[in-house]
Amino acid sequence: MQSAITKKDLDIWHRYVTRLLNSTSKIEPKYTYEESNSRKLDLHGYPVNDAWIKFREFIDQHYQTGSQSVVIITGKSGQIAHEFKDWCRILPHIQSYQPLGNHNGPAGSYRVNFKKHK
Repeated sequence: MQSAITKKDLDIWHRYVTRLLNSTSKIEPKYTYEESNSRKLDLHGYPVNDAWIKFREFIDQHYQTGSQSVVIITGKSGQIAHEFKDWCRILPHIQSYQPLGNHNGPAGSYRVNFKKHK
């Protein structure tokens, strides 16, 4: 037995999709300084494609300014956390990355070290 979608259901769905699409474009990255003057990028909550773009831009910017390393927050789980290692392998400026953990295990963040700037 199939039921028809009512106009009310379509209106609710349209409002939900509109809010969802508008909300993803308004999230801005969080940049903060640590004592070591490394910068952090918090990708938690970004859609994967937006996170990739922000990550790539952030890495390029800090490599060009001569930074030695940055901290990237991916979250403990989710698509960004699963793809992060592949992203690091793709970008030519990245030499290595290490998970930053605490006494409870990985904290969902990484220190990314750059190759020497030429």
